[in-house]
Amino acid sequence: QLSSVVRQQGHVDFSPATQHNEHAADRSFSKGEDVEHYSISQGEWVLAQVLEAKPNNTYNLSGLSCQVDVPYHQIRRRHQNGTAVIHFSHPVWKPSEVQGLNAD
Repeated sequence: QLSSVVRQQGHVDFSPATQHNEHAADRSFSKGEDVEHYSISQGEWVLAQVLEAKPNNTYNLSGLSCQVDVPYHQIRRRHQNGTAVIHFSHPVWKPSEVQGLNAD
């Protein structure tokens, strides 16, 4: 799994609940696209690849295990360097930028 490294220390909230306000156009994924899938059982984002985009706005994914009928709100594009994020640095949320990815 990958966790994003931000410019300032703190907690970055990438859970699906914080991502539901993204534009619908940003929620269209293509076959073969590398994505991250929110695994409810693991409680974190895991790497995956889109195998099939289905007409009911769900996706079949490959990764550590095949996932079928994954709803769009549990999928996101992988964060790249330069991606704008917010993170919690007690007591407030602060804007930050992804500067790299660490495997952990």
